[in-house]
Parts: sequence; C-alpha cells; structure tokens
Amino acid sequence: MSKMLTAESILELCDKPTKALLEAPWHDKGFYAEWLAQTGHFVKHSTRLLTLAAAHCNEEQTAYHNRFIPHAAEEKGHDKLAIMDLKNLNLNFNDFPEAAATQSLYQPQYYWIQFKSPLAFFGYILCLEVIAKNAGHFICEKTTKEFGPKASHFIRVHAEEDEGHVEEAMKMVAGITGPDELYIMQSLAQGCDNYIKMLEYCRSKATATKYRAVG
Repeated sequence: MSKMLTAESILELCDKPTKALLEAPWHDKGFYAEWLAQTGHFVKHSTRLLTLAAAHCNEEQTAYHNRFIPHAAEEKGHDKLAIMDLKNLNLNFNDFPEAAATQSLYQPQYYWIQFKSPLAFFGYILCLEVIAKNAGHFICEKTTKEFGPKASHFIRVHAEEDEGHVEEAMKMVAGITGPDELYIMQSLAQGCDNYIKMLEYCRSKATATKYRAVG
C-alpha cells in the first residue's frame, strides 16, 4: 500500500482553507472581529488537547509524547493574543458567543485522541499550522494596514512561529504508518472542512451584524 501521509497530500488538503483565508474580507472590521473571537474560542483548547495527546501516548510513542509537551508550553496564552486584538478594536470578547462551527473544529479532537489515537491530533496541528504558514503573512499585512499593529498580535505571532512548526510536524509524521496514518489524514481533512465552515460563519455573522463593522 502506498503512503497516504505525504507532504503533497497534506498541502493538497490544506489548499482549500488557505484559499478561503486569502479570499476573506480582512478589510471588514466585523469579519475580522468575528474571526478573532472564534479563534480565541478554539485556541483555548490547544494546550488542553496537546497535554491530553501527550498523556495518551504509550511507551512506543515517547518521541511524540516528548514533542506534545513543549508544544503545549509554546501555545500557552495564545488565546489571550486574540482577545487583546479584539480589545484594541474596542470590542469585548465576551460579546462574541462561540459558534457551533467553531465547536465542530476542535471538539472532534477529544474523540480522536481518546478513542482512536493521540497521533491523530497531528492532523489538526497540520491543518492549523499549514494554513497559518501559507496565509498568515498576507493576513497580517492586511489587518495591520486596516487596524494597526496593536490589533494584529495573534496573526503576526503565528505567521512567524508556524513556519518552523510546519517543518517540524512534517518530519514527525513522515515515518507514521498503519492505522495512525489514516487517522491523521482523516483528522486533517475534517479540520480543513470545519475551518472553512467557521470562516463562512464569520462572514455571515459580520454581514448580519453590520454595526460591528463600523466604529
């Protein structure tokens, strides 16, 4: 059986959410605010998911266990960056309820980790980090121009950090075979589809709540 989990297959799956990010209306304060808020909601789970994945690794998966732990430390407090950006747009994170589309993005990862394999979580990691690497600098340029550097902390940090993270994650998954390889691909595909749905929510919410796009 040929290997499914290749750099080419990963990039191909991430192409649609990357394109959706590049085509998003970053000049629209309402859309950007919704994106920051929903991002803050799901990023709160990053450290929890990473430590959960680390805890579920068996002794043969020690190399992955040892990577998940420092990765959790690196992600600590990143939700606060999105919340701070909202504050610098003169908006309050608590005014933005978590969308069902956002829940659909991260909630399946608790299932993958606990009932399939902790290595499945690499699919989610790759989804988020590849799209940040491919679209992050573009988004940062657009949002900094429209709203200033004080409202672009989150995307700036991830555009810079995820370049190295993607390379490292690619190396980590290169040797994975068997059921774990399939789980990672399924988790990745699911994450990419659900990220697009979250972006669609942000677009529709911003359009319906126009008062957030002014001010």
